[in-house]
Amino acid sequence: MTSQARTSDMTGKYKVREKLGRGAFAVVRRAVRKSDGVEYALKVVRKKGMDDYNLKALESEVNIMKILEHDNIVKLHELYDTPNHLHMIIDLLTGGELFDRIVDDGCFTEKKAAEIILQITDALDYLHAMRIVHRDLKPENLIYTNKEPNSTIKLVDFGLAKISRPSAPLKTPCGSPAYVAPEVLERKPYGPPVDWWSLGVILYILLCAFPPFSDEHSNLKRLYKKIKKGLYSFPSPYWDNISEEAKDLVKRLLTVDPLKRAKAIDVKNHPWITSHATRDVDLGQNFQNQLKNHQMKVVLKRGVNTVLAVLRMVELLQGIEETNSTN
Repeated sequence: MTSQARTSDMTGKYKVREKLGRGAFAVVRRAVRKSDGVEYALKVVRKKGMDDYNLKALESEVNIMKILEHDNIVKLHELYDTPNHLHMIIDLLTGGELFDRIVDDGCFTEKKAAEIILQITDALDYLHAMRIVHRDLKPENLIYTNKEPNSTIKLVDFGLAKISRPSAPLKTPCGSPAYVAPEVLERKPYGPPVDWWSLGVILYILLCAFPPFSDEHSNLKRLYKKIKKGLYSFPSPYWDNISEEAKDLVKRLLTVDPLKRAKAIDVKNHPWITSHATRDVDLGQNFQNQLKNHQMKVVLKRGVNTVLAVLRMVELLQGIEETNSTN
């Protein structure tokens, strides 16, 4: 992965502070650079005990992060690879997740939504120009840099990101159930358009505070059938006061055919993004209450291994389709 380092190489340069978070294989701590007091996040990944699949995934994630340099993407500053651990010095992001921030602010408008979508679009445009597909674009992976009012949003978590070329499209079903594109569920070769579908789902939620595709009984089979057919609506009263331009961009992003789906240039040039008339009217308390409810459900489901969930469901659907075709 990199030339072998010692933990002392890292601790000689950084003061390691309190724990900020924990995952299955990683712990994140605050780190302060001794030379100038600048704060970073230190992600310590335990390699010992990892199987080959996870080790290769980690190597892929690191190799992608090493080449990324964009205002709206978390930056990997330094890497210390020791026999048992990988130490990653990355941006310290303290502004909170996208939807949590909106709930905390207590006021949200179409204009703010447009500003958010433009930042994410810039990040995706940059990634796709480098042939990188994120594959797990969702609100939990969009973090504000700090608590300042005009704080920048950064795209994080490149654990599922892959390089895709027209001659070598991606094939592995992965992503988060509510945000995954139809072509992934259809087990078709895919590429960058899957990220634009996920952006469409995020935009939809930004405007009404609930997802376009859901099943009230959490039935994944029914959920995926809706996604594959692109079955969603703009129900009243939640969408009554949303502009037609906003709805049009949602439709262009949530287009089942990836070849017809909106991409970076379409989003950036869309009237809803470019118009100075994008509405600056608070979406109201009902929106805030809906979003709080949505966030509670997200937190409850956060323990699910989304990659395996998608794989299992795709295989189940495939089995059902094969059974039906023989009947």
